[in-house]
Amino acid sequence: METVTRKLQRTGNATTIAIPKQWLDANGLDAHSEIEFTELADGSLNIKPYVVREKRRADLKARIHGDHDLMEALKNV
Repeated sequence: METVTRKLQRTGNATTIAIPKQWLDANGLDAHSEIEFTELADGSLNIKPYVVREKRRADLKARIHGDHDLMEALKNV
């Protein structure tokens, strides 16, 4: 995909940017998908689809159910 320019838009108290449909389609994303932003040393942003890993799911589940379940969940990771 070539370089594109987008203008920032004000929506209520938020500032938004439209992501090119071509990129969304190529990455299997839609309006309810999550993306991950990483600020690089030069100030630019790296944007990529957010992928939940199994280890993170186990950790999240454990946090919801309490410390005892945390130890049990970590045994399975």
